[in-house]
Amino acid sequence: MKANNIHSREYPVSSKEVGILLDSLSSQNDLLWPHHLWPRMKFDKQLSVNSAGGHGQSDIMLKSMSLKNSFSSALWGQRVLMDIMVMNSLKLHPDKTRLIEFGRPWSNEQGRKRGTFDFLGFTFHWGKTLKGYWAIKKKTARKRLSRFMKQLWRWCKANRHEPIGDQHLMLISKLRGFYQYFGVRDNYKALEVVFEYAEKAWRRWSIRRNSNGVVMFEDLRGRYPKPRIVHNI
Repeated sequence: MKANNIHSREYPVSSKEVGILLDSLSSQNDLLWPHHLWPRMKFDKQLSVNSAGGHGQSDIMLKSMSLKNSFSSALWGQRVLMDIMVMNSLKLHPDKTRLIEFGRPWSNEQGRKRGTFDFLGFTFHWGKTLKGYWAIKKKTARKRLSRFMKQLWRWCKANRHEPIGDQHLMLISKLRGFYQYFGVRDNYKALEVVFEYAEKAWRRWSIRRNSNGVVMFEDLRGRYPKPRIVHNI
């Protein structure tokens, strides 16, 4: 005989506290199971999918597990990932691994408290659309933006004695490359900042290339590629 037994409980505590309660299940310091009323719950390993055990004469095989709270699910995912890493003699860098609460906010106050994370040069955060809906938005990560601008400044300084036309073509290539990667929706401000900084850096070091401090490059100034959104994502 096969029976499906689904347990569902609600606790008036935070998702992090729920994760702590679930982690203690079947351990010596079980905070969840009513062992003073029923035989103690036991499993052959830390509670996870395919854990085998039970309590009293009841045998249990945990085939699947669903947590309604996304942060609780993330806690479980983090623990499973850590177990897999340990089994393969690997470990995560403690300073580069963190768990943040990134669920959809329900108010402006909650939206300001939501965490952000950096991935592939972008900072992901929650923001509102023009229609007032919450949406995940992307912007160039602060470190990546600062690094690119410093590289522009150093390049203009190091190549200030090269022909003006060659400098102009190279800066166009650099700006287009930046737009191609970071030209995503909601990131126009970063593109604009880089565009204005490129003009500033080029003007500064082009003027210093001779003693008169005058360079005839105004006709090239307007030929920079303007910031534009390349990817509608």
